[in-house]
Amino acid sequence: MLAPPIGDAVLLRLPISHPVRRFKDTDFRNAQELMGESGTKRFVALRLLQTAIASKQPQDIKSAREKLCAAAASDHQLMERLDQLLKASTGRASTRKRSKKMASIYPEGSMMDEVYRIFHPGDLADQTKEVTTRYLTEDAVRLFATETTTALKGVQLVLWRSGTRLMPALYCDDHVTAAYATALFGRRWKVCPHSPCGKWFVPTRAKQDFCCPAHREAHRVARWRERHKVRPNQP
Repeated sequence: MLAPPIGDAVLLRLPISHPVRRFKDTDFRNAQELMGESGTKRFVALRLLQTAIASKQPQDIKSAREKLCAAAASDHQLMERLDQLLKASTGRASTRKRSKKMASIYPEGSMMDEVYRIFHPGDLADQTKEVTTRYLTEDAVRLFATETTTALKGVQLVLWRSGTRLMPALYCDDHVTAAYATALFGRRWKVCPHSPCGKWFVPTRAKQDFCCPAHREAHRVARWRERHKVRPNQP
């Protein structure tokens, strides 16, 4: 890995070499264990959202949005458990629970309103509701870009030397970030979009999006039924 130069000084532009290795399939599986329950749900949801956007399937985009909401709910539950443990160990409510929510003075949805909310967050339930609303309503492409940019923070585009050849590569500081880069920029790992499955698999063909033909057909039928289902009060 060739580190970026430090500043503009010519004498500081010498590259710094670091020992690295390729990210393996075993690392990919281990990374999901490091993510935890909510992290794994978000990882799966973003990969499904990427596939759904590429295939232009509204039902699959909706399903990916719902999975992102499930990840947010898992985060909420985890924070609640941690808060209860803190309360039990200290004998009092946490600062987050006792802090008074401050209303924003800026127009809702404006840039200043978003900045204000970052520095003056409400309680956990309100934050979860805001995140869930964004997951369900934000433009799918913008949502995917925002979430993946956060997940890939710190990734560097570098040159990988193999013998006498130099190839572009992505350098990641940890296994979780490397798993995201592998799944989102590579073609080796995909998530089966069939809801009862939703497992990672290695495709054997370039355009294979499902882990098996049976799940592909079952998902196709499920999408057809979703498009043609009878609405309430509809004859």
